[in-house]
Amino acid sequence: MSNKKQSLIAGALTGSLGILISKALGILYVVPLTNLAGGGINMSFYSTSYTYYDLLKNITSAGIPFAVSSLVAKYYLKEDYKTVLILRKLATSILLFTGLVCGVIFILVSSPLAEYTLEAGNSPKDIEHLANLFKILSVAVMTVPLLSAMRGYYQGLKYMKEYAFSQVLEQFARVLFLIIAGYVVVRVMQYDNVYAVYMAVTATSIAAIAAIIYYIRFDRKNVNVIIELSKKQSTNGEPIKKLTKELLLLGLPFIVTSFLGNSKNIVNNMFFINTAVNSGYYTYDQARLALGVLQVQAGKLISIPQVLALGFSASLVPYLTETYIEKNFKLVRQNVLEILNTVLYIGLFLCFMLFVFARPIFYLLYGSADLDLGTNILMFACIMAMFGIITPITTTILLTLRLKKKCILNLGIGFFVKVVTFFALVPYTGYVGAVISSVLCSLVILVINLWDLKKLYNVKYINVFRNLIIITISLLAVNGFVFILYKIGLDVSTTNRIVNIFQLAIYGSISLCIYIFVSSYFNLPQQVFHINSISGILKKFKKGGNNWWE
Repeated sequence: MSNKKQSLIAGALTGSLGILISKALGILYVVPLTNLAGGGINMSFYSTSYTYYDLLKNITSAGIPFAVSSLVAKYYLKEDYKTVLILRKLATSILLFTGLVCGVIFILVSSPLAEYTLEAGNSPKDIEHLANLFKILSVAVMTVPLLSAMRGYYQGLKYMKEYAFSQVLEQFARVLFLIIAGYVVVRVMQYDNVYAVYMAVTATSIAAIAAIIYYIRFDRKNVNVIIELSKKQSTNGEPIKKLTKELLLLGLPFIVTSFLGNSKNIVNNMFFINTAVNSGYYTYDQARLALGVLQVQAGKLISIPQVLALGFSASLVPYLTETYIEKNFKLVRQNVLEILNTVLYIGLFLCFMLFVFARPIFYLLYGSADLDLGTNILMFACIMAMFGIITPITTTILLTLRLKKKCILNLGIGFFVKVVTFFALVPYTGYVGAVISSVLCSLVILVINLWDLKKLYNVKYINVFRNLIIITISLLAVNGFVFILYKIGLDVSTTNRIVNIFQLAIYGSISLCIYIFVSSYFNLPQQVFHINSISGILKKFKKGGNNWWE
């Protein structure tokens, strides 16, 4: 295996590990936050406000960091260090400006937007709370873009360990603040439970500032390397006008794709309550509860396997950019297949484990309140997560390979499918319709993306389909083990958390061993990770972290 390919997968797994830890912290905070907030109804405020925040964050920072990462990798490969430094300053300026503008707009539209979102409930107090949450999050809209600029720059230089650590630090600071502040406000000062949600959204800005401070300190030690290299460079850097054009040409399509890619959550949060209530399927409180469980409790859990999408998407940009610039299309095909095989092998197992142990996992984290509803929603959400892992990665691949128009068209088609099926299904099936519409949206996008890669880069998926068959066989073996456990009465406890966690740990470990053993019989993990035996993974890590991460 070439060093580049090894670096791509290793870097992607490193980024995924950092995001996984941050997501694990995110799951842990949902438990005390839900208790402090007084249950799933108030958590719907959290879910709704964060959906709009994510949308604005994507507008202000999703496109430019992607472009910065790609262009930094491009000019660093060309040894044009002056341009690398210019890109850094230019991106920071653009993102700070867009963050300020979007933050101000968010404040101005907070009240009418809250009123529109909660129209079916028509509760002035609820509208006021949601509007206040929008205003608090506007501070994060202004600060997070600076953090994104820093991450994009170092992502382009392939500092994936630092990228991962900043994710963990940001989430740790966020969790620490929201739990302490929420406890003080609700338990000590005796404010209403909804103020715990206020503290939770405030924590977003606090966490971003903590990560920015980390990068500033890291920057002082590492930026001098590029500065010294630029001093030895005899040629001038590229003009700012040209670089601005390049940034926008790469970044703006990504903003569009970020909006369309996040359309599932946008549609759910904007229209679910009104559609479900007006059709008579749910009452207002039932709709708020279902939305809160779907978007927050279940959403946090399915974000565990979806870290692979985030980690691989972040890592593949600089590597695929290099191979694209070098016109090494054979390596492009190899990288695409390597990514698909690795993500499917890890991601499908994680989704399957969440599915078969949905009830005890939901109980462990959220208790017995809304357990039946939470279990059903989580099981449906796991199906959504399976497609949510691989579809965003294929979208990022298309963007990195400069297939912007096709990418936007594909996402537009998916968005159309989401809207049509959402309004057709939700009035008759409630949250089930919302999930099914998201699955259909992701499936359509995935199929078209894969077809475009096959047609334009001659990517052949025969090996991927073979691996999918092996993964299915391995998961059926795991399912057989779980079926036997439940059949003989050894199902996981949903009345005692201590027993529950031990059972999940034991059953999960045995399931993992069965999965690896069966798939190893067909040489799948050996092929995916390029090892001679399973112990080879451990040897790689023991052999020296430096060689593994380079």
